Amino acid sequence: MSTMNAKKLLKLLVDMDNRIARIDQELRIGGEGFPISNELLSRLADMRADLRRLHGKIDTISMADVESLERNITRLSELSDLAMRPTAGQMLPGDALRVTDALRLLSEGSVLANYTGGLRIGLIQLEPDELIDRVPGQKLAAFQFGFEDETIVVVDQPILAAEREHGIAMAALEAAIDQGDYVVADLQTSNASPRLKDAYARLQSMMGSYKNIVQIGARAQMCSRIVQAEADELSPALFGQLLGHVEAVFAALSQFSDWREYCENASTVPLDRTAIDDLTRATANIIAEIRQSGAAHPSVVDALETVTDWVAQPATIDKRDVFSLTRTLENLWSIVVKATLSLAKESLAEARKAAAKTVLLVLFATGATVVPIISKVPGGEWVQTVYNYLKTVGVKGGPQ
Repeated sequence: MSTMNAKKLLKLLVDMDNRIARIDQELRIGGEGFPISNELLSRLADMRADLRRLHGKIDTISMADVESLERNITRLSELSDLAMRPTAGQMLPGDALRVTDALRLLSEGSVLANYTGGLRIGLIQLEPDELIDRVPGQKLAAFQFGFEDETIVVVDQPILAAEREHGIAMAALEAAIDQGDYVVADLQTSNASPRLKDAYARLQSMMGSYKNIVQIGARAQMCSRIVQAEADELSPALFGQLLGHVEAVFAALSQFSDWREYCENASTVPLDRTAIDDLTRATANIIAEIRQSGAAHPSVVDALETVTDWVAQPATIDKRDVFSLTRTLENLWSIVVKATLSLAKESLAEARKAAAKTVLLVLFATGATVVPIISKVPGGEWVQTVYNYLKTVGVKGGPQ
Protein backbone atom coordinates (compact mmCIF):
# COMPACT_ATOMS: atom_id res chain seq x y z
CA MET A 1 0.00 0.00 0.00
CA SER A 2 1.32 3.45 -0.91
CA THR A 3 2.23 5.90 1.84
CA MET A 4 -0.33 8.37 0.51
CA ASN A 5 -3.13 5.80 0.53
CA ALA A 6 -2.18 4.66 4.04
CA LYS A 7 -2.42 8.26 5.27
CA LYS A 8 -5.91 8.61 3.80
CA LEU A 9 -7.07 5.36 5.38
CA LEU A 10 -5.64 6.43 8.74
CA LYS A 11 -7.46 9.75 8.51
CA LEU A 12 -10.74 7.93 7.86
CA LEU A 13 -10.16 5.73 10.92
CA VAL A 14 -9.32 8.73 13.11
CA ASP A 15 -12.32 10.72 11.85
CA MET A 16 -14.61 7.74 12.43
CA ASP A 17 -13.27 7.30 15.97
CA ASN A 18 -13.82 10.99 16.71
CA ARG A 19 -17.36 10.84 15.36
CA ILE A 20 -18.22 7.84 17.53
CA ALA A 21 -16.70 9.60 20.55
CA ARG A 22 -19.01 12.59 19.98
CA ILE A 23 -22.04 10.32 19.59
CA ASP A 24 -21.12 8.45 22.79
CA GLN A 25 -20.86 11.74 24.66
CA GLU A 26 -24.29 12.84 23.41
CA LEU A 27 -25.86 9.54 24.47
CA ARG A 28 -24.59 9.87 28.04
CA ILE A 29 -26.10 13.30 28.73
CA GLY A 30 -29.60 11.88 29.11
CA GLY A 31 -28.77 10.40 32.51
CA GLU A 32 -31.41 8.49 34.41
CA GLY A 33 -34.18 10.31 32.56
CA PHE A 34 -33.15 8.69 29.31
CA PRO A 35 -31.18 5.53 30.06
CA ILE A 36 -29.21 3.96 27.23
CA SER A 37 -28.69 0.21 27.17
CA ASN A 38 -25.36 -1.08 28.38
CA GLU A 39 -25.08 -3.15 25.21
CA LEU A 40 -25.27 -0.05 23.01
CA LEU A 41 -22.62 1.79 25.02
CA SER A 42 -20.48 -1.34 25.14
CA ARG A 43 -20.74 -1.73 21.36
CA LEU A 44 -19.58 1.84 20.87
CA ALA A 45 -16.61 1.26 23.17
CA ASP A 46 -15.74 -1.97 21.35
CA MET A 47 -15.88 -0.23 18.01
CA ARG A 48 -13.56 2.52 19.18
CA ALA A 49 -11.15 -0.15 20.44
CA ASP A 50 -11.30 -1.87 17.05
CA LEU A 51 -10.54 1.41 15.29
CA ARG A 52 -7.54 2.10 17.50
CA ARG A 53 -6.30 -1.45 16.84
CA LEU A 54 -6.56 -0.79 13.11
CA HIS A 55 -4.48 2.38 13.55
CA GLY A 56 -1.53 0.14 14.38
CA LYS A 57 -1.93 -2.14 11.36
CA ILE A 58 -2.78 0.44 8.73
CA ASP A 59 -0.43 -1.12 6.18
CA THR A 60 -2.12 -4.52 6.48
CA ILE A 61 -5.75 -3.52 6.97
CA SER A 62 -8.01 -5.86 4.99
CA MET A 63 -11.51 -5.90 3.57
CA ALA A 64 -12.42 -8.35 6.35
CA ASP A 65 -11.61 -5.62 8.88
CA VAL A 66 -13.95 -3.23 7.09
CA GLU A 67 -16.70 -5.84 6.94
CA SER A 68 -16.38 -6.35 10.69
CA LEU A 69 -16.88 -2.63 11.24
CA GLU A 70 -19.92 -2.71 8.96
CA ARG A 71 -21.47 -5.55 10.97
CA ASN A 72 -20.99 -3.49 14.13
CA ILE A 73 -22.68 -0.52 12.45
CA THR A 74 -25.65 -2.71 11.58
CA ARG A 75 -25.97 -3.89 15.19
CA LEU A 76 -25.67 -0.32 16.47
CA SER A 77 -28.50 0.64 14.13
CA GLU A 78 -30.70 -2.14 15.52
CA LEU A 79 -29.97 -1.21 19.14
CA SER A 80 -30.63 2.47 18.43
CA ASP A 81 -34.01 1.64 16.90
CA LEU A 82 -34.95 -0.21 20.08
CA ALA A 83 -33.80 2.68 22.27
CA MET A 84 -35.91 5.22 20.36
CA ARG A 85 -39.20 3.30 20.38
CA PRO A 86 -40.33 4.32 23.90
CA THR A 87 -40.00 8.02 22.95
CA ALA A 88 -41.96 7.88 19.69
CA GLY A 89 -44.41 10.78 19.52
CA GLN A 90 -43.33 12.27 22.85
CA MET A 91 -42.34 15.86 23.54
CA LEU A 92 -38.84 15.64 24.98
CA PRO A 93 -36.67 18.12 26.93
CA GLY A 94 -33.52 19.52 25.35
CA ASP A 95 -31.03 16.94 26.64
CA ALA A 96 -33.29 14.07 25.62
CA LEU A 97 -33.67 15.56 22.15
CA ARG A 98 -29.89 15.56 21.81
CA VAL A 99 -29.89 11.90 22.80
CA THR A 100 -32.56 11.02 20.24
CA ASP A 101 -30.65 12.92 17.56
CA ALA A 102 -27.57 10.84 18.31
CA LEU A 103 -29.65 7.66 18.29
CA ARG A 104 -31.17 8.63 14.96
CA LEU A 105 -27.71 9.02 13.44
CA LEU A 106 -26.81 5.52 14.58
CA SER A 107 -30.16 4.14 13.48
CA GLU A 108 -29.83 5.48 9.94
CA GLY A 109 -26.30 4.12 9.77
CA SER A 110 -25.28 6.31 6.84
CA VAL A 111 -22.99 8.58 8.87
CA LEU A 112 -20.68 5.76 9.92
CA ALA A 113 -21.21 3.91 6.63
CA ASN A 114 -19.67 6.89 4.83
CA TYR A 115 -16.39 6.13 6.59
CA THR A 116 -16.45 2.39 5.88
CA GLY A 117 -17.35 3.17 2.28
CA GLY A 118 -14.25 5.34 2.07
CA LEU A 119 -12.17 2.53 3.57
CA ARG A 120 -13.48 0.12 0.94
CA ILE A 121 -12.58 2.50 -1.85
CA GLY A 122 -9.15 3.14 -0.37
CA LEU A 123 -8.43 -0.59 -0.20
CA ILE A 124 -9.65 -1.21 -3.71
CA GLN A 125 -7.56 1.80 -4.83
CA LEU A 126 -9.84 2.69 -7.73
CA GLU A 127 -8.45 4.84 -10.49
CA PRO A 128 -10.74 7.45 -12.09
CA ASP A 129 -11.29 5.30 -15.18
CA GLU A 130 -12.31 2.38 -12.97
CA LEU A 131 -14.72 4.58 -11.05
CA ILE A 132 -16.32 5.78 -14.27
CA ASP A 133 -17.11 2.18 -15.13
CA ARG A 134 -19.15 2.02 -11.92
CA VAL A 135 -21.16 5.13 -12.78
CA PRO A 136 -24.29 4.21 -14.75
CA GLY A 137 -25.52 6.27 -17.64
CA GLN A 138 -28.54 8.48 -17.18
CA LYS A 139 -31.83 6.70 -16.62
CA LEU A 140 -35.43 7.32 -17.61
CA ALA A 141 -36.54 10.26 -15.48
CA ALA A 142 -38.45 13.49 -15.47
CA PHE A 143 -35.24 15.11 -16.74
CA GLN A 144 -31.99 14.02 -18.35
CA PHE A 145 -29.01 16.22 -19.12
CA GLY A 146 -26.43 16.70 -21.84
CA PHE A 147 -23.92 19.23 -23.15
CA GLU A 148 -24.55 21.94 -25.70
CA ASP A 149 -21.77 24.40 -26.53
CA GLU A 150 -19.92 23.15 -23.42
CA THR A 151 -22.90 24.00 -21.21
CA ILE A 152 -25.02 21.49 -19.30
CA VAL A 153 -28.58 21.52 -20.65
CA VAL A 154 -31.79 19.51 -20.35
CA VAL A 155 -32.19 17.02 -23.21
CA ASP A 156 -35.24 15.29 -24.64
CA GLN A 157 -36.11 11.67 -23.96
CA PRO A 158 -38.11 10.62 -27.05
CA ILE A 159 -40.94 8.24 -26.25
CA LEU A 160 -40.01 4.73 -27.32
CA ALA A 161 -42.09 1.57 -27.35
CA ALA A 162 -40.81 -1.97 -27.48
CA GLU A 163 -41.34 -3.65 -30.83
CA ARG A 164 -43.96 -6.05 -29.51
CA GLU A 165 -46.04 -3.21 -28.01
CA HIS A 166 -45.32 -0.42 -30.49
CA GLY A 167 -48.53 -0.52 -32.51
CA ILE A 168 -50.95 -0.72 -29.59
CA ALA A 169 -49.01 1.71 -27.39
CA MET A 170 -48.64 4.44 -30.00
CA ALA A 171 -52.28 4.06 -31.07
CA ALA A 172 -53.40 4.49 -27.46
CA LEU A 173 -51.26 7.61 -27.09
CA GLU A 174 -52.58 9.06 -30.34
CA ALA A 175 -56.15 8.47 -29.17
CA ALA A 176 -55.41 10.27 -25.90
CA ILE A 177 -53.90 13.19 -27.82
CA ASP A 178 -56.96 13.41 -30.09
CA GLN A 179 -59.26 13.35 -27.07
CA GLY A 180 -57.12 16.00 -25.42
CA ASP A 181 -57.66 18.41 -28.29
CA TYR A 182 -61.41 18.38 -27.61
CA VAL A 183 -60.99 18.53 -23.84
CA VAL A 184 -58.67 21.55 -23.98
CA ALA A 185 -60.98 23.33 -26.43
CA ASP A 186 -64.04 22.76 -24.21
CA LEU A 187 -62.09 23.80 -21.14
CA GLN A 188 -61.01 27.08 -22.69
CA THR A 189 -64.63 28.13 -23.23
CA SER A 190 -65.66 27.19 -19.69
CA ASN A 191 -65.53 29.18 -16.46
CA ALA A 192 -62.79 26.95 -15.06
CA SER A 193 -59.83 28.58 -13.32
CA PRO A 194 -56.80 29.72 -15.33
CA ARG A 195 -54.71 27.25 -13.32
CA LEU A 196 -56.84 24.32 -14.46
CA LYS A 197 -56.84 25.46 -18.07
CA ASP A 198 -53.08 25.88 -18.02
CA ALA A 199 -52.53 22.43 -16.50
CA TYR A 200 -54.48 20.67 -19.24
CA ALA A 201 -52.86 22.77 -21.96
CA ARG A 202 -49.42 21.80 -20.62
CA LEU A 203 -50.42 18.13 -20.54
CA GLN A 204 -51.60 18.31 -24.13
CA SER A 205 -48.44 20.07 -25.26
CA MET A 206 -46.24 17.48 -23.54
CA MET A 207 -48.14 14.59 -25.11
CA GLY A 208 -47.91 16.16 -28.55
CA SER A 209 -44.16 16.64 -28.24
CA TYR A 210 -43.49 12.89 -27.76
CA LYS A 211 -40.43 13.97 -25.73
CA ASN A 212 -40.85 12.56 -22.24
CA ILE A 213 -43.20 9.86 -21.01
CA VAL A 214 -42.41 10.59 -17.34
CA GLN A 215 -43.39 14.23 -17.68
CA ILE A 216 -46.65 13.23 -19.39
CA GLY A 217 -47.46 11.11 -16.35
CA ALA A 218 -46.44 13.87 -13.94
CA ARG A 219 -48.58 16.45 -15.74
CA ALA A 220 -51.54 14.06 -15.79
CA GLN A 221 -51.14 13.66 -12.02
CA MET A 222 -51.10 17.44 -11.65
CA CYS A 223 -54.30 17.76 -13.70
CA SER A 224 -56.04 15.18 -11.53
CA ARG A 225 -55.07 16.99 -8.33
CA ILE A 226 -56.30 20.36 -9.55
CA VAL A 227 -59.60 18.89 -10.78
CA GLN A 228 -60.19 17.25 -7.40
CA ALA A 229 -59.30 20.47 -5.58
CA GLU A 230 -61.69 22.54 -7.71
CA ALA A 231 -64.49 19.96 -8.01
CA ASP A 232 -67.06 22.20 -6.30
CA GLU A 233 -66.54 24.90 -8.94
CA LEU A 234 -67.03 22.60 -11.94
CA SER A 235 -70.21 21.28 -13.50
CA PRO A 236 -70.70 17.52 -13.10
CA ALA A 237 -70.34 17.06 -16.86
CA LEU A 238 -67.06 18.98 -17.08
CA PHE A 239 -65.71 17.31 -13.94
CA GLY A 240 -66.40 13.89 -15.43
CA GLN A 241 -64.89 14.85 -18.78
CA LEU A 242 -61.68 16.13 -17.20
CA LEU A 243 -61.16 13.13 -14.95
CA GLY A 244 -62.05 10.79 -17.79
CA HIS A 245 -59.32 12.32 -19.92
CA VAL A 246 -56.72 11.83 -17.19
CA GLU A 247 -57.77 8.19 -16.90
CA ALA A 248 -57.42 7.82 -20.67
CA VAL A 249 -53.91 9.28 -20.53
CA PHE A 250 -52.82 6.87 -17.82
CA ALA A 251 -54.40 3.98 -19.71
CA ALA A 252 -52.33 4.96 -22.76
CA LEU A 253 -49.13 5.27 -20.71
CA SER A 254 -49.69 1.82 -19.22
CA GLN A 255 -49.18 0.36 -22.70
CA PHE A 256 -45.51 1.43 -22.58
CA SER A 257 -43.09 -0.85 -20.74
CA ASP A 258 -40.91 2.17 -19.87
CA TRP A 259 -43.77 3.72 -17.91
CA ARG A 260 -44.72 0.47 -16.21
CA GLU A 261 -41.12 -0.09 -15.12
CA TYR A 262 -40.83 3.50 -13.92
CA CYS A 263 -43.97 3.17 -11.78
CA GLU A 264 -42.77 -0.16 -10.40
CA ASN A 265 -39.44 1.38 -9.38
CA ALA A 266 -41.20 4.38 -7.86
CA SER A 267 -43.39 2.10 -5.74
CA THR A 268 -40.29 0.89 -3.87
CA VAL A 269 -39.12 4.37 -2.79
CA PRO A 270 -38.60 4.09 1.01
CA LEU A 271 -38.41 7.80 1.90
CA ASP A 272 -40.53 9.40 4.61
CA ARG A 273 -41.65 13.02 4.84
CA THR A 274 -38.61 14.04 6.90
CA ALA A 275 -36.23 12.72 4.24
CA ILE A 276 -38.25 14.40 1.50
CA ASP A 277 -38.15 17.74 3.32
CA ASP A 278 -34.39 17.40 3.87
CA LEU A 279 -33.91 16.61 0.19
CA THR A 280 -36.10 19.53 -0.87
CA ARG A 281 -34.14 22.02 1.24
CA ALA A 282 -30.82 20.69 -0.03
CA THR A 283 -32.04 20.85 -3.63
CA ALA A 284 -33.02 24.49 -3.10
CA ASN A 285 -29.38 25.16 -2.16
CA ILE A 286 -28.21 23.29 -5.27
CA ILE A 287 -30.54 25.39 -7.42
CA ALA A 288 -29.27 28.65 -5.94
CA GLU A 289 -25.60 27.71 -6.35
CA ILE A 290 -25.98 26.46 -9.93
CA ARG A 291 -27.93 29.58 -10.89
CA GLN A 292 -25.23 31.80 -9.38
CA SER A 293 -22.37 29.86 -10.98
CA GLY A 294 -23.74 30.09 -14.52
CA ALA A 295 -22.23 26.65 -15.20
CA ALA A 296 -25.50 25.24 -16.49
CA HIS A 297 -28.24 26.41 -18.84
CA PRO A 298 -31.29 27.96 -17.13
CA SER A 299 -33.27 24.90 -18.23
CA VAL A 300 -31.31 22.84 -15.68
CA VAL A 301 -32.38 25.16 -12.87
CA ASP A 302 -35.96 25.07 -14.18
CA ALA A 303 -35.85 21.26 -14.18
CA LEU A 304 -34.70 21.07 -10.57
CA GLU A 305 -37.30 23.63 -9.51
CA THR A 306 -40.01 21.64 -11.30
CA VAL A 307 -39.28 18.30 -9.62
CA THR A 308 -38.93 20.08 -6.27
CA ASP A 309 -42.35 21.71 -6.72
CA TRP A 310 -43.89 18.30 -7.36
CA VAL A 311 -43.07 17.18 -3.80
CA ALA A 312 -43.90 20.49 -2.12
CA GLN A 313 -47.43 19.55 -0.98
CA PRO A 314 -47.36 16.66 1.52
CA ALA A 315 -51.07 15.95 1.15
CA THR A 316 -50.96 15.31 -2.59
CA ILE A 317 -47.59 13.79 -3.52
CA ASP A 318 -47.11 10.14 -4.33
CA LYS A 319 -43.99 8.05 -4.73
CA ARG A 320 -43.70 8.86 -8.44
CA ASP A 321 -43.19 12.51 -7.54
CA VAL A 322 -40.46 11.63 -5.07
CA PHE A 323 -38.84 9.27 -7.56
CA SER A 324 -38.84 12.05 -10.16
CA LEU A 325 -36.79 14.21 -7.79
CA THR A 326 -34.29 11.55 -6.74
CA ARG A 327 -33.82 10.16 -10.25
CA THR A 328 -33.30 13.66 -11.72
CA LEU A 329 -30.63 14.39 -9.11
CA GLU A 330 -29.07 10.98 -9.81
CA ASN A 331 -28.88 11.83 -13.53
CA LEU A 332 -27.20 15.15 -12.76
CA TRP A 333 -24.61 13.33 -10.64
CA SER A 334 -24.04 10.88 -13.49
CA ILE A 335 -23.30 13.43 -16.19
CA VAL A 336 -21.01 15.66 -14.11
CA VAL A 337 -19.02 12.79 -12.59
CA LYS A 338 -18.44 11.16 -15.96
CA ALA A 339 -17.52 14.47 -17.58
CA THR A 340 -15.20 15.59 -14.79
CA LEU A 341 -13.26 12.33 -14.51
CA SER A 342 -13.24 11.08 -18.10
CA LEU A 343 -12.14 14.39 -19.56
CA ALA A 344 -9.26 14.90 -17.19
CA LYS A 345 -6.68 14.47 -19.97
CA GLU A 346 -8.55 16.03 -22.88
CA SER A 347 -7.34 19.61 -23.28
CA LEU A 348 -9.92 20.36 -25.98
CA ALA A 349 -12.71 19.79 -23.48
CA GLU A 350 -11.50 22.17 -20.79
CA ALA A 351 -14.63 24.35 -20.94
CA ARG A 352 -16.91 21.34 -20.62
CA LYS A 353 -14.77 19.90 -17.83
CA ALA A 354 -14.88 23.21 -15.95
CA ALA A 355 -18.67 23.41 -16.20
CA ALA A 356 -19.07 19.82 -15.04
CA LYS A 357 -16.65 20.27 -12.15
CA THR A 358 -18.43 23.41 -10.99
CA VAL A 359 -21.74 21.58 -10.80
CA LEU A 360 -20.06 18.54 -9.22
CA LEU A 361 -18.66 20.74 -6.45
CA VAL A 362 -22.15 22.14 -5.86
CA LEU A 363 -23.55 18.62 -5.57
CA PHE A 364 -20.64 17.56 -3.37
CA ALA A 365 -21.27 20.45 -0.97
CA THR A 366 -24.76 19.11 -0.24
CA GLY A 367 -23.65 15.48 -0.39
CA ALA A 368 -23.76 14.85 3.34
CA THR A 369 -27.53 15.39 3.21
CA VAL A 370 -28.49 14.41 -0.33
CA VAL A 371 -26.35 11.36 -1.05
CA PRO A 372 -27.57 9.09 1.78
CA ILE A 373 -31.16 9.86 0.75
CA ILE A 374 -30.64 9.18 -2.96
CA SER A 375 -28.72 6.02 -2.11
CA LYS A 376 -31.70 4.60 -0.24
CA VAL A 377 -33.71 4.61 -3.47
CA PRO A 378 -33.22 1.38 -5.45
CA GLY A 379 -30.77 2.01 -8.28
CA GLY A 380 -29.19 5.03 -6.62
CA GLU A 381 -26.74 3.19 -4.40
CA TRP A 382 -23.83 3.99 -6.71
CA VAL A 383 -23.99 7.69 -5.76
CA GLN A 384 -22.80 6.84 -2.24
CA THR A 385 -19.82 4.94 -3.68
CA VAL A 386 -18.86 7.89 -5.87
CA TYR A 387 -19.31 10.35 -3.03
CA ASN A 388 -17.11 8.26 -0.75
CA TYR A 389 -14.48 8.04 -3.47
CA LEU A 390 -14.46 11.80 -3.99
CA LYS A 391 -14.09 12.34 -0.25
CA THR A 392 -11.24 9.84 -0.14
CA VAL A 393 -9.26 11.40 -2.99
CA GLY A 394 -9.62 14.86 -1.51
CA VAL A 395 -12.30 16.59 -3.58
CA LYS A 396 -13.61 19.51 -1.58
CA GLY A 397 -17.07 20.91 -2.11
CA GLY A 398 -17.53 23.25 0.78
CA PRO A 399 -18.72 22.71 4.32
CA GLN A 400 -20.07 19.30 5.15
